[in-house]
Amino acid sequence: MSEWTSDLLKTYFEQRFADSDKAIQAALVAQEKAIMKAENSAERRFELLNELRVGVATKEQLDALEKVVEALSKLVYIGLGGVLALQLVLKFIK
Repeated sequence: MSEWTSDLLKTYFEQRFADSDKAIQAALVAQEKAIMKAENSAERRFELLNELRVGVATKEQLDALEKVVEALSKLVYIGLGGVLALQLVLKFIK
């Protein structure tokens, strides 16, 4: 069985600390990459949400426009019906 000397213990712990430092640095780099990727994903998600909101606003505007057109077309049909009725009345009066 080998004995631990002070030089051997010093070398062992220096190597362990160096290995730990390398592992910590690698973890920090990986964490930074993950954060950047998450930020990019969140930014893209928000861009897509904004596009969706614009689409919804446009759809709401189109729906409102369609209701106005329907209301105006009803008025036109009522007006045409009134004109036709007036023509029939005038035709029978003559």
